[in-house]
Amino acid sequence: PYVDGRDLKGPVVISHIFLLIGCAIPLWLSLGYLPRTGSGYLSGWEVPRREASMVSGVICVGMGDVAASLIGRRYGRHKWIWGGGKSIEGSAAFATAVGLALILAKAWLRIGGWPANNEDPWILTFGKAGVAAGVASLTEAVLTGGNDNVVVPVVLWPCVKGLGI
Repeated sequence: PYVDGRDLKGPVVISHIFLLIGCAIPLWLSLGYLPRTGSGYLSGWEVPRREASMVSGVICVGMGDVAASLIGRRYGRHKWIWGGGKSIEGSAAFATAVGLALILAKAWLRIGGWPANNEDPWILTFGKAGVAAGVASLTEAVLTGGNDNVVVPVVLWPCVKGLGI
């Protein structure tokens, strides 16, 4: 299960590797962007803050793709005009799941007491999360030939980072 025609062409199930890479790249990009601190055995391993962009890959692959697949397969009646078999309902589910997960990630960081990267009111955070989720959803809908499990998290990361979610 959880494979497609591209995975059956060789000895390695490449989709699973792409899933792991898609989850990891935003974390790597976020950690590369932050300064390092720490002393002793933690020298260079501590970072001064946590950001929602660090988990944007997991949000994209773990929440967005799952919602798009479940809703798109069950309720997807209206297909995008450029083909590829993806539905507008699946894309809406992707955007909704990613937007809500970004808001939950931001709330989790604030509840945990981590310093915020901005002091935006929650209504603005909702709007920013909606924009980032919409861009990622459209990217996922347009990519019909490639593996979106790597590309879409890489597109979502600069949206989340740039908008300051």
